[in-house]
Order: sequence, then structure tokens, then C-alpha cells
Amino acid sequence: MKISEIAVNRPVTTVVIFIAIVVLGIYSLGRLAIDLIPDISFPVIYVFSEYPGVAPQEVEENLTKVLENAVAAASNVKKIRSESQEGASQVIIEYEWGTDMSEAAAELREKLDVVRDFLPDDASQPLIFKFDPSQIPVMILVVEG
Repeated sequence: MKISEIAVNRPVTTVVIFIAIVVLGIYSLGRLAIDLIPDISFPVIYVFSEYPGVAPQEVEENLTKVLENAVAAASNVKKIRSESQEGASQVIIEYEWGTDMSEAAAELREKLDVVRDFLPDDASQPLIFKFDPSQIPVMILVVEG
């Protein structure tokens, strides 16, 4: 006998099996853990410092390179990128996946405290920011006229 013949010849059994499968599915769905926005910690830290009124070349030589050299000695660093612009320096540190970012930020703070005396007097103290995807806007609208 084929399954289709059994289903047609025994409709009550077919309906009972169907209802049992639906009930099991609803019960399983209720126990299923769903996280719509999982907690993801990206292994990226930004270091930002201001050096007001100074050209990008001087910012790079006097501020960015000092910060890069300090950061390069940190553990689990995968990639370092930097950007110097007029009056500001930004260093982006990418760590290996699985790195504890709280420990990485603490280690980075220690490394930056060591080089604080080598930074220009007018430069602000370097600020450390962990990358947080929830702070990125979902959409940016621009209205032009």
C-alpha cells in the first residue's frame, strides 16, 4: 500500500497524526530560544585624539605615529589603520576574534598612558571607544532642495 492510499482509506488516523504533528510543532516552538538581536561583540577599538589647529601632516607625525607605535605592542592585534585630518587623529585597532574586549581596552589604556608624555602638549588625551554596532544608524535620510 502506498501512503496516499492509507491516508484516503483511513481519514481519522490521518487527521490524528496531522493534529499530533501540529501540537508537537507548537509545543517545540514555545520552547525554542529566539534572539532577534544577538549580542555581538566586534573585536574593534577606536582611539581618537584631537590636536586643534594643526595640519594633517603634523598630526600624523606628532600624534598618530606615536599612538600607532603604542598600540602595535598590544596583544592579539590583527590590523591597525589610522586616519589623520586637520586637528584630529583616529586609530582603528582590529583584534583577533575571541579576544576579550574589556581586557583589550584596559591593556590599550595602559599602553596609551605610557606614551602620554610623548604626545604634544596641545593634544587631547586619547579617547578609547569600543565598536558597538547598535550605535550605527539603520538608515540615513538626506533631503536636498
